[in-house]
Amino acid sequence: MLGAAEGVPLVPVETYGPDATPIVIAVREPPVCGEWSYDDREVEEPGGTVLTAVVRPTPSPIAPPTPVAPALPVAAVPPVAPVAQVAQVAPVAPPAPVAREGPPLPAPVTPDTDPIRAACERIEALATALRYDEADQALRALAARSPDAPEIVLYTGVLACRRARWRDAIAPLRSAVGRLPDHAGAHYHLGEALNKCDDLAGALVAYQRAAALDPTHWRALKGFGIVYDRLGRPEAAAPFYRRAREAQRA
Repeated sequence: MLGAAEGVPLVPVETYGPDATPIVIAVREPPVCGEWSYDDREVEEPGGTVLTAVVRPTPSPIAPPTPVAPALPVAAVPPVAPVAQVAQVAPVAPPAPVAREGPPLPAPVTPDTDPIRAACERIEALATALRYDEADQALRALAARSPDAPEIVLYTGVLACRRARWRDAIAPLRSAVGRLPDHAGAHYHLGEALNKCDDLAGALVAYQRAAALDPTHWRALKGFGIVYDRLGRPEAAAPFYRRAREAQRA
């Protein structure tokens, strides 16, 4: 039935025909807000029941799109002539330096290129790192290149002291202080070798010379105190120990 198909409830209404015969007509409930309105057409169902039909809008069929004629071929565009090569622009010269106000800048420091000094620094670094064999090789290379350099005898004695070969160090160190009288390290190492070999008077002279050349040489000042202690003079050793501590902390 139309009402059953659309799911709209039907309400039976009793009325009378022209001959006073009672007739039952199924009528839908009145539409509510938002529903489609019913029209006045009636549809007679099989069996004699008259129904009031609901007319719903039927969507009109969409006409198929009109085929578009293929576009006409576009005429070939002639190739564009190549653009002329742009002339290279000459590089712009950097601006001239502006005069700087204030005091002049210090001159650049050039690295030390003295081969003897560089070799001595390498020997000292290797000896400090306890790499004595490599230090000996560097010393032999220096002797082969500069056999008359006084640093050769100096580091021969220094390496002997580092290896606790005190007696072997005395002769080269005496030669070194004779050739390098202003080298505080040479005097200090000579004082160490003499102190270890029980030449206490000679050690005091060597330590004194080293401390005079370098008042901050705390090892030489400490050597003074050690020698005075060995001589049984602790009162003379105390000031040198104190000066050694102050120099070491400075």
